[in-house]
Amino acid sequence: MKFFAPRFAGIALLAAQVSANGVCYDPDHTAVGGAMTAESVIEDLKVIKTRGFDSVRTYISKFGNTNLGLLIASANLTVALGVPYPQSDYVTQLEAAVTAANAGGVEYIFVGNENLAGATSVPSELISIILKIKSLVSATVKVGTVQRNTEVINYSGISGWSELVDACDVLGVNIHPYFTPGTTADSAIDVVKNQWVIMVKNFGDKLLVTETGWPSDGTLSGSIGSIAGLQTFFDDYKSWSSSMDESYYFQMFDTPYKTNPFEKTYGLCTSDATVKIDIPLVSDVVDAVSDVVSDVVGVVSGAVGAASGSPVVSGVAGAASGAPVPANVVGGVPVVSNVVRTVSSLLG
Repeated sequence: MKFFAPRFAGIALLAAQVSANGVCYDPDHTAVGGAMTAESVIEDLKVIKTRGFDSVRTYISKFGNTNLGLLIASANLTVALGVPYPQSDYVTQLEAAVTAANAGGVEYIFVGNENLAGATSVPSELISIILKIKSLVSATVKVGTVQRNTEVINYSGISGWSELVDACDVLGVNIHPYFTPGTTADSAIDVVKNQWVIMVKNFGDKLLVTETGWPSDGTLSGSIGSIAGLQTFFDDYKSWSSSMDESYYFQMFDTPYKTNPFEKTYGLCTSDATVKIDIPLVSDVVDAVSDVVSDVVGVVSGAVGAASGSPVVSGVAGAASGAPVPANVVGGVPVVSNVVRTVSSLLG
């Protein structure tokens, strides 16, 4: 029944919009650095959830007396926590990450973020910290590190790399096509894809995309940030990453405290939470799914009514009476049940 095709295509698109997956989050995203509070984080998490994200990656695990992992988990979001090694307070951050992980809701703990940039060797302490955290949390919490694509691709020049990877449950990689000279927003996803293929050959399913994005302002080596470019790359990223179990887009909010225009404007939202591009609200997506389902059910009912005495109707009637539905019935019960299952998964 060909008239179902566009309706199911619509449901598939809406499902992709709901399952937007993970996003990177810096709670310190106001013009005045260090102004974040537990209350401001709660408001940020509301924005993150309404845009369909279900997991949050942070770069710290605690600020002041606020345990960031506990706060995020309380909002029914899963979390990838950062332990900012070798930052001076990394021990305090580690303890907060372990506390949150043992309370539930933490998927990953990452020790370090691009801290091996330009390095020729891995600090033995980094490996020791990863192993220590693994001994303190459930095996369901994956522990590892996050490094640049540059180091992950050119790992052979870094002594201790194999030992680091062996210690990790997960190897996070940040892939930023903007830093590849002359890359346009239209071609950026191809840069990501090509680099990802290279890295997967070496590290397989241990790899996780922990950052990728495109800024809305700034220029660098022929790469140009713009709102249109941000929209293009985000849409391409959603399509490319849809088959992944998890990935993290960089990032939710602009960070005006940073120096360069492109560094400031990677956010899907401005620093005051104004959305910069088209990202459907979850409520809008749910309403649209409901409309699609109503249309499909209406078409099925009409088709069944118009085909009285046909094998389709006989199959539907048989199902209602408890008899087996013929395998060739594609216009009745199987179609509707597929729709119901799809919607249930979206709303569950």
